[in-house]
Amino acid sequence: MDFEAAVVDTAVMTVQSKHLGVENNRNIRKEQRPKGKRLILLSATLFAIYWTSNIWLTLIDTFNLYAAGDNIYNFINLEKLQIQIGNTPVEIPRIIHRMWPNDEFLKQDNLEITSNFNRCIDLYRKRSESWTTVLWTDHSIREWLQTHYPQFISTFDAYPFQIQRVDAARYFILYHYGGVYMDMDIGCYRTKDIGDLVDYMEASGKLVALPQTDPVGLSNDVMFASKNSAFFREAIDALPTKNRWFGIHYLTVLYSTGSLFLSLLYYNQKPLERRQIAIIPPRLYAESGTRYFRHLPGSTWHGKDQWIVRHWFVLAIILFLIMLLLLWNRRPLRFRRKQSKLK
Repeated sequence: MDFEAAVVDTAVMTVQSKHLGVENNRNIRKEQRPKGKRLILLSATLFAIYWTSNIWLTLIDTFNLYAAGDNIYNFINLEKLQIQIGNTPVEIPRIIHRMWPNDEFLKQDNLEITSNFNRCIDLYRKRSESWTTVLWTDHSIREWLQTHYPQFISTFDAYPFQIQRVDAARYFILYHYGGVYMDMDIGCYRTKDIGDLVDYMEASGKLVALPQTDPVGLSNDVMFASKNSAFFREAIDALPTKNRWFGIHYLTVLYSTGSLFLSLLYYNQKPLERRQIAIIPPRLYAESGTRYFRHLPGSTWHGKDQWIVRHWFVLAIILFLIMLLLLWNRRPLRFRRKQSKLK
C-alpha cells in the first residue's frame, strides 16, 4: 500500500510540475514580450474600439453611398429641360454669398483672390442688375448667428476648427436667404452664366443644387438653394448631432460639417425628397471646356491626412487585415499548440 501511495504521489507531483512548467513558460513569455509592443497593441485596440463604436454607422453609409454610384442622383441636363407644371413655383434669389476671414484682401489689388472676387462681381453686375454679392467675414457670421440663431452659438463656438464654423454658417445662410454659395477659390467664366443653372432649377422645380465630386459624394464649395428649403433646414438641425471627434482632423471636418456630412444627408433622403435636389454633374462642375466654374488653388484647411479620403477603400482593406492579424495572434495558446502538432 505504501508503494502504491508513493506511485500516486509521484504521478500527482509530475502533473503539478508540468502544469507549473506551462504556467512558468507563459509568465516568461509575457515577461519577455517588450513592454513597448504591448503598449502599442493596447493603444491601437482602444483607438479601434473608440473609432468604430463612434462612427461605424457613418462608415457603413459611406460605403453604401460609394456603392450606389450615379443611381441616386438627379443630374442637371441643360439640353433636356423638363418643366414641372402644377408645382409650387420655385424662386432662387440672385444672391452670391462669399466668405473670407476679413475684408482686408479688398485693399490689395495684386492678390489673385481679390481679382477673382471683383471679376465675378463685375461679370454678373453687367449681366443683370438683379445679381448681388455678399461678403461674409468671421466677425459678421458670428454676429448674424447670434441675432438669428442664438441656440446654435454654443455648438458654433465648440467646434475645434474654424473651417467647421465656416461650413456650418453657409448652410444657415442658404436656408435663411437662399441664393448661391461659392467658395473664394471658385471663379467665374465670361462665356458661362450660372444663371442658366438657376433658370433650370426654377423651371424644373428644384429647390437645391449640389455638385458631384470625386472620389465620393457631393461638394459644398458651390451650392444653390431657394429660401427656407427643407434640405438645408434638415442640415442645420443635424449639425449639433454630428459635432464629435472622428479620429483625425480631416475626417472630423468632413463628417461633422463638410462635404461628407452633406453627402450622407442627401443619401439618407427619401426618393421623393431627392427629386427636389438637382445634382450638378462633373461636366458642368469640373471638366475643362464645359464647366461653369473656375477652380483656383485653394483647400487651405486640408491637412496632411487628406490622402485618407482619396484612398479610403485601400485603407479600409489594410485596417481589416491588421485587425485579422491581431485577432490571430491573440488566439488561445491551446489552439496554437494543437495547430503546431498537426504540422
